[in-house]
Amino acid sequence: MGRRPGLLPAHTDEIWRRWGLGQSMEEIGRALDHRRHPTIFKVLAKRGGIRPAVRHRAAITLTLACDFN
Repeated sequence: MGRRPGLLPAHTDEIWRRWGLGQSMEEIGRALDHRRHPTIFKVLAKRGGIRPAVRHRAAITLTLACDFN
C-alpha cells in the first residue's frame, strides 16, 4: 500500500477556509480528495485550531533592489 503525498499549500488553505466556515473535519476530508479526518486534525491541531496569520515583510526590510538616486 503506497503512501499519499503530503498536502499542498492550496489544500492547507482550503482546510483553514472550510474550518472557518464551520465545516467538520469529516466534511473537509470528503471535499479534499477523500482525505481521512486524522489528516485534517493534524493540520488544525498544529495551530490549536486557530488559523495562522498571513505573514508580511516589514516595509523597512532591506532588499537587493536599491535605488541610489
